[in-house]
Amino acid sequence: MSTPDQERPDLIPLIDLEPAEADTVADAMANVGLEAVLHRLDIGAREGTMAKALVRVYVARSQLKDARSVVRGVLPGYAGTADSRPETLGSEEERAWADIVAELRSDGFTEPTPPNPGYRPDPVERFVPPDPPPIPRLHRTTVLAWIGLVGGIILAIVGVSAFDETSVALLGIGIFVVGFVSLIYRMRERDPDDDDDGAVV
Repeated sequence: MSTPDQERPDLIPLIDLEPAEADTVADAMANVGLEAVLHRLDIGAREGTMAKALVRVYVARSQLKDARSVVRGVLPGYAGTADSRPETLGSEEERAWADIVAELRSDGFTEPTPPNPGYRPDPVERFVPPDPPPIPRLHRTTVLAWIGLVGGIILAIVGVSAFDETSVALLGIGIFVVGFVSLIYRMRERDPDDDDDGAVV
């Protein structure tokens, strides 16, 4: 047979009493707005001895402290602790186990909090870099200067090694020098409309 705390996880055993005392406690708790669930126990029936009728009082875990205060007020002889409550279980092991479970539930055990259905995590802000500027197009003079620079070196090497002609080598060197000077001159040119002096702050 299932117990109330198995059917409702929010309930916890408070105390085991005689049926008349349990009814008195339940009435007193109802008067102050606390819920008490009563469950009949037949102590001794499993061991073959005469069954002793007791009633276990269950309360909501959140109302445990208030319920203990009501029990102390109605039944001053009961402190609501494991040491002061009457014999309720058929064996020492069962009583010790019940004490451990009751202590865990009353002191540190809490039901896991369900997730909030309305919770939405904040959107993650990601840095999106701006598009890079377009690659500048080379001026025609700059392209010709680079061709002269590279072509002059190649012409000088080929003229010396393949043709053994000094005139071809000199022509290659001349083209190289013209390309080099053109590149240097192009570096010094500035846009007349550019007011920027090049300073970076």
